[in-house]
Amino acid sequence: MAYILHIDTSSNICSVALSQGEQLIFCIEDEKVNSHASKLTSIIDEVLEKSKLEYNKLDAISFSSGPGSYTGLRIGLSTAKGICYALNIPLIFTNSLEALADEMIKAYEDKNGTYCPMIDARRMEVYTMQVDIHKNILLPIQPFILSESSLNKEDENKKYIVAGSGKKKAQYLLSNKNIMYLDIENNSAKYLIKNAYIKYLKKQFENTAYCEPYYLKNPLIK
Repeated sequence: MAYILHIDTSSNICSVALSQGEQLIFCIEDEKVNSHASKLTSIIDEVLEKSKLEYNKLDAISFSSGPGSYTGLRIGLSTAKGICYALNIPLIFTNSLEALADEMIKAYEDKNGTYCPMIDARRMEVYTMQVDIHKNILLPIQPFILSESSLNKEDENKKYIVAGSGKKKAQYLLSNKNIMYLDIENNSAKYLIKNAYIKYLKKQFENTAYCEPYYLKNPLIK
């Protein structure tokens, strides 16, 4: 089965995982904030070393393509592309919010729940979407401004399930009593494994030369 290296730099932490098929071999999540530029390549080296796998044994690179940190996504994709070019292996994209939603549903199954993965964005915003337990999209991916009344306009009986790097901001700003917060604080490279392997088998690869992250919004430049 294929060895796939997974890279997630969509949030403030830097995460790398190695899998064989759908089986996780090893994962490192560096929680030092914004360490992507200085630590990513050394984390990749460490993951492969701990797994006792050489670079030339990799079959593909999987990347969490956003939305998320503009700088983090640029650094992560540049690194992923470099490895793909050097080894002549394919690149696989997985949307960061969709990967987070998959993990939320895996961690807590509620047939009546509305899953709201949230990735912290600037100021009072998060990147979010809403899906049901079958991953049907109830609210498409978008920037979302959090306020005390953000979810109060919705059905009062609807149960919201929230997780991700935007969770703390939501806990502080949202007053809706029908929100359950899962103990999932950030995106992780290990959340990409299942989706990436399915795409690998289907040969759903990116154009390494021209693909770009899913920024969703332009960078804040002063």
